[in-house]
Amino acid sequence: MLKTFKALSLMSIVGATVNAQTLIDNFDGSSINVSNWTTSYRSYGNSAITLSSGIATIKNGAFITTVSNFSNPTINGRFSFSGWEYDRFQILFRSDGTRIDSQIPNNGIGVQITPSSNPDFGSSKTVQFFDFNTFTALAIAAPQINLNTFYDFKIIDDGNNIKVYITDMSSPLFTYSTFKTYGNKVQFGNREQAAGSWPPPYYLNIDSLSIIPEPSALSLLAVGLGVVLRRRRRTV
Repeated sequence: MLKTFKALSLMSIVGATVNAQTLIDNFDGSSINVSNWTTSYRSYGNSAITLSSGIATIKNGAFITTVSNFSNPTINGRFSFSGWEYDRFQILFRSDGTRIDSQIPNNGIGVQITPSSNPDFGSSKTVQFFDFNTFTALAIAAPQINLNTFYDFKIIDDGNNIKVYITDMSSPLFTYSTFKTYGNKVQFGNREQAAGSWPPPYYLNIDSLSIIPEPSALSLLAVGLGVVLRRRRRTV
């Protein structure tokens, strides 16, 4: 009986922790899961987010923002560019979730990834760590990023040190230390297309995302389980 109670207690606490704080999305449905994300689009009318065969295609300045808050998360995902070489993939965390200015998010700390052929930044600045409020580049790396090629990425934020990985998950491209924060939302999207028939569309493809809770959440799980078990022992 006690073993069964322990198992059920652990399952309920784990379930509550996972449901409240861990987000895993493989985009297997036909539309964005609104329990995970809010969406935003440019006013030009050519922004879109579509799901097909487990791929979320984000077009022309569309963004997805987490419904839940994530403090000091570990973010994993896989992406590709299949549109124009001018595209920019933006990953914001420590954000309050507000939308963009004319082309880029304007609130949060985060990473911008561009193809190596991007004329604005070139092959020497394919991954940049930004304070998006000031659009100030705080750190820069230069992995090769080709169009029509999927790349894995990982970002680890421990509240101070932020580590950024592309493809090679064993060695970070860079580590940057900052306590600055604007909020606890996480956002993903691409730059907008200019109004009119030119330039060609920007297509960002994402086939998986996970946002894992900060380590302290696991400590809370253990503490919660201990409280439950202590209470149970007092009544048996």
